Amino acid sequence: MSEIDKALDSFLEDDEEDPSNQTDSSPFRSGLIFLVDCTPSMFGLGADSKADFGARLAIRCCQVTQQNKAIAAPMDMVGLMFIRTRESSTPNLMNIKVIQPLAPPDATRILELENLQQLSPTELETKFGTMINPSGRTFGFCDVLCACQHMFLSCSKTLGYRHIYLFTDDPDPSNGNLHAKRQAISKMAFLKESGIELEVLPIKRDGIEFDFELFYQVSGSKFLILRLGNDHYDYDTGRLLIRGNHSRLLSCLFDIPTVKIIQSQ
Repeated sequence: MSEIDKALDSFLEDDEEDPSNQTDSSPFRSGLIFLVDCTPSMFGLGADSKADFGARLAIRCCQVTQQNKAIAAPMDMVGLMFIRTRESSTPNLMNIKVIQPLAPPDATRILELENLQQLSPTELETKFGTMINPSGRTFGFCDVLCACQHMFLSCSKTLGYRHIYLFTDDPDPSNGNLHAKRQAISKMAFLKESGIELEVLPIKRDGIEFDFELFYQVSGSKFLILRLGNDHYDYDTGRLLIRGNHSRLLSCLFDIPTVKIIQSQ
């Protein structure tokens, strides 16, 4: 069994500890949206075809979550969205592809995710497309957050816990555009105030550290980056020493700390 499979097994077991797993007696459902940043490297283009790559790992995470929730919390809602794709779901969601709308887990959706994992990097690129700066313009991460907010608001069921998981290997989706960055930071603040949590699970590129300060932190802002320190990891086992949210355990797959955007006091 590979280290990734071992970590996923642990993820499946520890998901029962996640606060988003509500019992049937709870008056609210949980809503989770998985965001996959479809950069060429996330699609594994140009990499070893036998190696796992970011997008495939993210899809697997979404699948495992739905498998677990189908048993432990079948009323919860899960969605999957690809961003920075050539394909778009609607003209109003340019370069944003909704793969699975927010809905309860079922066998059909889980099978769909299994099939997606079988696609090669080239097949993924052909099916969805990938681009760093679409059409020569700065990618609007603010638009992505708006799309997530709309997905939550459009849900026909009342949602209590709402969470967004972003899988990306690009620490600066604004590509240095200060206006785009400020728009996204402002939207993050609004989502936080609305009770929607954003958590970033960075995928490490070979030889390049993920610099959170490029985009997810603004000097003088009321937002701070909260991430787990190295003392929270057991590198011999690849597990967190302190149990917590299942996505934090899962981040051990990538040897990168998980971060949350939170408001300072």
